[in-house]
Amino acid sequence: MTDTNIGTTEATISGALYIDSGKDASSLHFTNPTMIYRMAEETKNHDTVYTSPAASVEPTVGRCVLFPSWLEHGSSSNGYAGRTVISFNYINLSNTKYSV
Repeated sequence: MTDTNIGTTEATISGALYIDSGKDASSLHFTNPTMIYRMAEETKNHDTVYTSPAASVEPTVGRCVLFPSWLEHGSSSNGYAGRTVISFNYINLSNTKYSV
């Protein structure tokens, strides 16, 4: 089972920085929310890393994964107790109601 997070509405970029990761640590999974708009397209054998319906990134110590915040993302059940990840969202405050 994958816990999915539909990104924040005000964030521009989200990320995950892997501090500690073992062989049973859960991957970061992505689902393309635009697939519903492609239902009439011929996609057989034409998917790329940018147009595929789903993708996963294996956790590696020191890896920083950046992605658009609107991209659906999450991880499955973790099997490594020491897995440590710093997750973050970049929000440009000048474009929000919290402007400084």
